[in-house]
Amino acid sequence: MNRLLKFALLLLLPVLCFASDKALLIGIGKYQDASVNLPGIDLDVNRMHRLALSMGFKPEQIHSLQDEQATLAGIQGALRGWFREGVGPHDRLLLYFSSHGSLVRGPNGPVGAIIPHDFQRVPGNLANVLTGPMLADLLQMNPSHSILLIVDACHSGGLTSRKGIGRDFKPKVLIYQGMPSGDLTADLFKAGVPATKDMGQPNYGYLSACKRDQVAAATSQGSVLTLGLEEAWADLRRNQRSASLAAAHPTIVAFIQSRGINEQNPELFGDNNLLNADWFTSRAGSPPPPPPPPQPAPPTAAWGALENIVQQSSGRLDARISKQQYLQNEMLDIVVTPGREGYLFVMSVGEGDAKPSLLYPNKWDQDNHVIGGSLAIPRAGARYHIRQGLPKGMAQQKVLLVVVLSHAPDALKDLESGDGPFKDLDFGQQATRSPFLEEAAGPASGPSGYLAGKLIYVIKDKP
Repeated sequence: MNRLLKFALLLLLPVLCFASDKALLIGIGKYQDASVNLPGIDLDVNRMHRLALSMGFKPEQIHSLQDEQATLAGIQGALRGWFREGVGPHDRLLLYFSSHGSLVRGPNGPVGAIIPHDFQRVPGNLANVLTGPMLADLLQMNPSHSILLIVDACHSGGLTSRKGIGRDFKPKVLIYQGMPSGDLTADLFKAGVPATKDMGQPNYGYLSACKRDQVAAATSQGSVLTLGLEEAWADLRRNQRSASLAAAHPTIVAFIQSRGINEQNPELFGDNNLLNADWFTSRAGSPPPPPPPPQPAPPTAAWGALENIVQQSSGRLDARISKQQYLQNEMLDIVVTPGREGYLFVMSVGEGDAKPSLLYPNKWDQDNHVIGGSLAIPRAGARYHIRQGLPKGMAQQKVLLVVVLSHAPDALKDLESGDGPFKDLDFGQQATRSPFLEEAAGPASGPSGYLAGKLIYVIKDKP
């Protein structure tokens, strides 16, 4: 289950082969609606540009979008285009926002959002905004394993005043009539996201400007989070300490409080390895010693349950994948040749996993009826990818992939659990008995039996 990057996936910060490091800096102080303009945002972007240079990014690797450039289409285009082009899994990416945030009504409830230059007011809501789930989808599609995300904005919908920030500061949250509120989190990706939205393990370290129900402040000299980050990183480097986000956090908090702001406490989210990495020295020195050879995990009941499904089938089902070894964050594509009409199921389990995962059908592709021929999974144009990943602390893992062609469309319904896009399969006491077994009662070659096939491959964290 934890091998699948549903929205992002944990990976250690690489130290070698920075072929296409990139920093995308987005600042919005001037809006189409001038009544919500923010002071000092241009200074924030200039400050982060200097920090990016200090972190080892070359001038040509730094791209900025400011004010009129930072429309929703402009931001999405940069994240889909320049921020991804030529990027590999071992490249470092810095993504920075300084702008208003807010909370908006999504199809499944309130979601956190970054407010672009050309946002629109609609009755009881805001439109044309970059929501947390939208940003998560864009980051998921990026090949990099190492994304540093800094959001100097506030999106907590419980905010209704400037409590705690003082007259010289302007709050960086866009409050509007009908704005939703509720039990929120400062994590932009999870604020108001329903439980059915499985965020998985992230491939980013993320600094949020404040806790829920607090105010992020902007000033004419710049936003206090960004000012505090610059101060903290400079202090750590002067004292020859690791200049990571985690190490900088206490100094950022102290800096903000020294400015008389008592209710802005930045928070950290995401991959702890990225949060604790020194982004100023990650290019220098010798690489860390290699991890000890991984110990093969003992077979689990989950692995045995899938093996039993294959062994108890009435015949073999043909399936293939492109290779036998994948790196973390690579996409898995499966081609199955059913040969007859039926209902297709694709399951996987890794060594040591407690439960198998049902890869197909899934939340985004629920119609598993096939009539023969060959079928690619994911289908062409599908809204999802099957991105590979490793459990925390493992350098490699062997994976069993099982495909089944059944006459029963809901053969696994009673075993499914979880709210994610890829369901868990809880075999319980039925681990030794195939859930498709009723179909196998007929002759081995008869139409009543189900077909099954298996593939085994390996996921590694490094080539």
